[in-house]
Amino acid sequence: MLFVSPVTVNGLVALLLLTVYPDAAVVEYSSL
Repeated sequence: MLFVSPVTVNGLVALLLLTVYPDAAVVEYSSL
């Protein structure tokens, strides 16, 4: 199994959110 760092996972999730739910992604990152 390839090692996938949490940063990579977060990046993939961010790309998915930006593609499907751009507004939700903006809210998510604004709350960090």
